[in-house]
Amino acid sequence: MPQKPKELNIEALLLGNAPPLDPATIHLPTWEPTKCSVRENGSIIGYAANTNQGIIRDYNEDRVSIVLNIMQPPSKKDVENWPKCSFFGVFDGHGGNTCADFLRDNLHQFIIKDPHFPKNPKQAIINGYKKAESYFLDTVENFAAGR
Repeated sequence: MPQKPKELNIEALLLGNAPPLDPATIHLPTWEPTKCSVRENGSIIGYAANTNQGIIRDYNEDRVSIVLNIMQPPSKKDVENWPKCSFFGVFDGHGGNTCADFLRDNLHQFIIKDPHFPKNPKQAIINGYKKAESYFLDTVENFAAGR
């Protein structure tokens, strides 16, 4: 007869006085549905992404962004030969989902709208991260100040 999964004693686990975990009998929280490709997309043969809520919280703050075939924005119409490109991101909430939600929905836009994209994608990614961070922090500070 199979063993019933043990419930985790989170406090004992965190304090380090719990017995060693047995992977065969441990009960982990449920996984969220996997996001995955159903066919090739250009040079991308396939992809999959999965997150779970972990053992501390009873909810998941992780966010996944998969943007296939990023379209050329109107502000970049002068760029010839727009590349076929996609964006993949995994964002960990670390105690809240607000920033992870913001990055999931917007980071790729900060990157592709950077003047260095698409000719220098490395610099565009660096600049995009900096601009996204600055915008997010300004927004949060203004909200906190009641503006």
